[in-house]
Amino acid sequence: MRLRFRKAACRLITGALPLTLLFASPCFAQLDNSFKVTVREKTSAHPRADQGWQEAFALDGQQGASVALVRGQTYTFLMDNVPAIHPFYISTSDVGLSADPYNEGVTGNFATGDGEVTIDVTDSTPDLLYYQCGTHDYMGWTLHVVDEVSAGLDPVATGLTSPIAIAQPDDGTDRLFIVDQAGLIRVYSEGMLLEEPFLDVRSRMVTLNNNFDERGLLGLAFHPEYASNGRFVVYYSGPPREGIPEGWNHTGVVSEFMVAADDPNLADPSTERVLLQIDEPQFNHNGGTVLFGPDGYLYLSLGDGGGANDNQDGHVEDWYDFNAGGNGQDIEQNLLGNVLRIDVDSGDPYGIPPGNPFVEGDGLDEIYAYGLRNPYRMSFDQGGEFGLLVADAGQARWEEVSRVQLGDNLGWNVKEGTHCFDAANPNQEPDSCPDVVGDGHPDAGAVLVSPVVEYANGNQEDGIGLAVVGGAVYRGSALTDLQGKYVFGDWSTDFSSPDGHIYVAMPTEEGLWPFQPLELVNRTNGDLGHFLLAIGQDLNGELYVLTTNSAGPGGESGIVYRLIDPTNVAADPGMEVPDRVALEQNFPNPFNPSTTIEFVLASRSPVTLTVYDVLGRRVAVLLDGSLPAGMHSVTWDGKSDRGISAPSGAYVYRLETPEVSVSRLMTLLK
Repeated sequence: MRLRFRKAACRLITGALPLTLLFASPCFAQLDNSFKVTVREKTSAHPRADQGWQEAFALDGQQGASVALVRGQTYTFLMDNVPAIHPFYISTSDVGLSADPYNEGVTGNFATGDGEVTIDVTDSTPDLLYYQCGTHDYMGWTLHVVDEVSAGLDPVATGLTSPIAIAQPDDGTDRLFIVDQAGLIRVYSEGMLLEEPFLDVRSRMVTLNNNFDERGLLGLAFHPEYASNGRFVVYYSGPPREGIPEGWNHTGVVSEFMVAADDPNLADPSTERVLLQIDEPQFNHNGGTVLFGPDGYLYLSLGDGGGANDNQDGHVEDWYDFNAGGNGQDIEQNLLGNVLRIDVDSGDPYGIPPGNPFVEGDGLDEIYAYGLRNPYRMSFDQGGEFGLLVADAGQARWEEVSRVQLGDNLGWNVKEGTHCFDAANPNQEPDSCPDVVGDGHPDAGAVLVSPVVEYANGNQEDGIGLAVVGGAVYRGSALTDLQGKYVFGDWSTDFSSPDGHIYVAMPTEEGLWPFQPLELVNRTNGDLGHFLLAIGQDLNGELYVLTTNSAGPGGESGIVYRLIDPTNVAADPGMEVPDRVALEQNFPNPFNPSTTIEFVLASRSPVTLTVYDVLGRRVAVLLDGSLPAGMHSVTWDGKSDRGISAPSGAYVYRLETPEVSVSRLMTLLK
């Protein structure tokens, strides 16, 4: 499945990142609504792998790509040395063989060589089309024609550090609990963020790197009977425990706490009951989501131990000899690279659900599913239709989201998404790899399960972002266009400046799910303008967007937004402004290294936003263009127009339209 942006997204950065991060690469290539079409030998990734011609069309390297085409836009399919025996065309039927070509708004059908096919997508374009071969059958897949989807952002809580998850107990209070990676759980109640934390585990955690870190307080789940028993579970990164192998980084801790007896907005820190400890060889790839499933059991996502390629210290050998290492494929020596399922209501300190896949044979009893790299965020569909959806951050080329069921092997590090993976040469896809688990493994013969969402990451020419961020299937009432669709996102297109995005995937019965951008009507260019940390969900099925302007767990730029009906954006208190313009105070302030400036326009207008030093000398032009009515956001990275870091001191930022000029003061502290 593919999604296309309509604009350039970042400047290219060359060279390796200083840290082997959650992300695959430092940048995201410039994109437009075009697809490179090649012909490749058909693999199991294609939905028609066992039907038709033995070759398939690949769009930007992806077989069985299910494309979302948005009405009102034009798309181009660029042939890349396509053989003359495989003429590419758009049709209204799925077979191919030149049957049922669709020609309305289409030019260039039956293209080969270096030709191209273009389609103007209009209101009259059918909802479902296909791209196929004029000579052979079942070489292509689906084109889903969709309307643009949009929402507004309503800020719920600000001044956080790194809001990484939300949870809501079923206790009738409608409180929202916000997990801050820095080690705090905050309570949002009756329209206010309470000052005193619900729980503070900072003294129990490993010391974090404020510039970037994947450790911290990563997860929170309230017991299904929380209203009566006051129990909840957290996951945090503790210091290395006694007996951990020398040189290993930290110990992940899954603990149960209880609410204070005399205050429902405070936990009792003395009630900690450690359920599980997981030794981690590296600082990254920790996963960290904890959830109670519809079956009442606790689910926990764990990464492969960190580093890169699943082949460094602490990454054990597995059945696949082609790649060294393999915590993702191992199910006997450690719990890394898995989704776990345990029973916190029995056993000491926990019990094993009797239906777990390896209870009756070899393999660790806690494992529910395996073959994962960094399952950072996951969620259960509240409607029950799509079960457990797990987003797994990619290594070198592909990001993915999988629909995970009991006993599934999600493929890492044999595969990255639907593609074969080479740990020794991660940027080059091998010609072939197994589709099932090999001999010598307790689960030999099990199928490597393909994801339902996949996209190229920033290490590829056509990549759209650096790391997938899992979300949830929308089951609320405010956004009817999103009902039953999976809302997820990507952390950023650029490591050096916040540029996350939100997408909407349309579930299909087979193959990869098509997806499209979610336009945010009260943000500049419809984009988020922050690093995206998570997309959370309350008990009513409504969604929340958790963001920061810092790449690491430092500062106070973290914001939690609620997704709202785009037609109600004007009802947002931030939109109730006099005259034509309102310029908000930047946040954080003082700041280092970046800050966000928000402003409101009452109607479409040309606008400039400029930073000056206190002597009136221009430092940086942050915006110069025409914007629609609504709330907009711009981030300043503390650098001049020439890319030079500005020194500490006071600066003036000025918003100008043809009618109004308004300025505010901000402070950069280093």
